[in-house]
Amino acid sequence: MPLIERLPELRRARAALVTERQKLREEYIKLVEREGAEPLEPDEKSRIDTLTDGLKAHDDQLRDHETRIARAETALGFEADKAKDTEDGGGAADGGRSDFPGVVRHGALQNRHQRQAEGRVRREDHESAPSLVIGALCRMMAAANGSISDARAIATEVFGERNPVTEVLYGRRSGPGPEGVIRTASGMLAGVGSAGGFIVPPDYVAQLIEILRPMTVVRGSGVRTIEMPRGTMQMPRQTQAATASYGGEVTSIPISNPQVGQLVATYKKLTALTPISNDLLRYSDPSVDALVRDDLAQIIARREDLAFIRGDGTLDSPKGFASFCLASQKITSTPSFTLATAANELGGAINKIESANVPMSSLLWIMAPRVKNYLLNVQNSNGFYVYQEEMTRTKTLLGWPWATTTQIPINLTVGANNDCSEIYIVAMNQGLLFDSMRLELAVSREASYVDTGGNQVNTFQSDQMLIRCIAEHDFLMRHDEAVAMITGCRYAPAIS
Repeated sequence: MPLIERLPELRRARAALVTERQKLREEYIKLVEREGAEPLEPDEKSRIDTLTDGLKAHDDQLRDHETRIARAETALGFEADKAKDTEDGGGAADGGRSDFPGVVRHGALQNRHQRQAEGRVRREDHESAPSLVIGALCRMMAAANGSISDARAIATEVFGERNPVTEVLYGRRSGPGPEGVIRTASGMLAGVGSAGGFIVPPDYVAQLIEILRPMTVVRGSGVRTIEMPRGTMQMPRQTQAATASYGGEVTSIPISNPQVGQLVATYKKLTALTPISNDLLRYSDPSVDALVRDDLAQIIARREDLAFIRGDGTLDSPKGFASFCLASQKITSTPSFTLATAANELGGAINKIESANVPMSSLLWIMAPRVKNYLLNVQNSNGFYVYQEEMTRTKTLLGWPWATTTQIPINLTVGANNDCSEIYIVAMNQGLLFDSMRLELAVSREASYVDTGGNQVNTFQSDQMLIRCIAEHDFLMRHDEAVAMITGCRYAPAIS
């Protein structure tokens, strides 16, 4: 039966499910509140488990009903929040006709059935309004996001196989002609399965188009990597120097002592887990296990790079440049920026590093692509590009290399502006990357895991395989003064 004819039934079922679910939920809440106040009897505890299972089952059924109802309403142009069941054919002042051929409004379905039974639904009802067929076809394609195969499936479910809209989509009929009628297509057709389409094999490229990912910056830009096999490591460092002073011939020499402290690194665990159906493993092309393995390695690399740049050290994660940067090393960008303010801020950031006596041998700019593209295209009053030649020819900015990543946001809120970004300049040889475990990939067909719904799943019983990825590391700076930042940066090309 076409989905349009089942809409009242689906809506009634949905309403009944909502009512029943509300009753179960109220009983469940009462029992849980009682459980918090006093011990429950064994049969009451069992009732809680039964109610939990019942609520989950109701949720699954409601999702299924909502999906079907939404599909029909989208395809037919109904507004879901306004559609109401009317058993008496309400709103059928125009005979219950809709804006689509072969379809009646939900409030007049009984009239439709009666007319069918009496044999008064004529093909002329459809053939007299070709523009309506075109509208229905357009709506099918929109509901299917432009996919002809999905549009055919939706039309079949909503209108039924014999409806003109469905037949046009399958090529069993041509579209509306200039005379306002639907012409019947004949002969063998590539677009109709039974008319020859089943023997036209589709082309297939056994190659996956990868997702676009941010570029990684930190690990390959000169930070010092230290192996940390026991998961923690201490590194002494000098925190204060001795002093020297001039004095007279027999003047007592003042005593001064250098001070020392230590850095303490502790591993932070970065993880990822993906379950895969064994059927998918057996039949997929390209091989899905290689796809998942490479994807996990990529997301681990990008997540650690984000932590090394902007990590705040909370939730068992490493601190990054943004957290190590001292308040005295930050420059707040001018919101109404100009070439002059940008030049002052960039030069000021370099001055912050040099004035802190940080060795200047390995500075690196890190910025969002939007900032780089502004600097590439900014011109002075004479129309000359200020930074373009240096940035394109030597890949430097004011004499130092630059790198971009989209992991630096461009939607930060600073003051009244919510389109701000950050620019970092870092002495990369002052960074310390402690690797406790570089990257471990493990595979299991027997392990269990907890899914997104909180349910425990046994991979052996469900015929699945788990691929797990773990990396353990920490990130510190030898000297916090080795990081300078420009915050609240709004640099952007004129069109962005």
